[in-house]
Amino acid sequence: MMQTVPKSFRKNAARAGFTPGMGMGEELFQKIMDHPEGLWVGQVDPEENLANVRTEDGKINLAIPELRTELEDLDSAHEEAALTPDPAFPLVLMAGRHFSMNANTLMRNPAWNNGKRDCTLMMHAADAEALKIADGQRVKVTTEAGSLEIDVE
Repeated sequence: MMQTVPKSFRKNAARAGFTPGMGMGEELFQKIMDHPEGLWVGQVDPEENLANVRTEDGKINLAIPELRTELEDLDSAHEEAALTPDPAFPLVLMAGRHFSMNANTLMRNPAWNNGKRDCTLMMHAADAEALKIADGQRVKVTTEAGSLEIDVE
């Protein structure tokens, strides 16, 4: 793939320090193999940063034809109705924790937990109090997709 990239990509790669010419694709490939953590493979000319937009009119089109009907049907009444909680599922379950020591639900290094409890359901104190749920109590969480038992934090 690196051998057949468009001319504009080759220009951006050259600006990022890769050697122009027949060997550029091989050089790029080798750098990618040598740096699995990632690397910059190109630098766009800020004066031509939209030159690679390939739409018919050369513009970024936010209206997607396949979504046009849904967009036209949007109004505050529909939005309010869609946001009204189902009485069978009155709470919002948000999956994935975002802490400084992890990336979404992927724990990079368990030592970063540093004594914290993991694999718990975090619940706002006011919600827990209203439901008479204590810290550490085991609860059953049920969604449309299924259910499980887990400790509350």
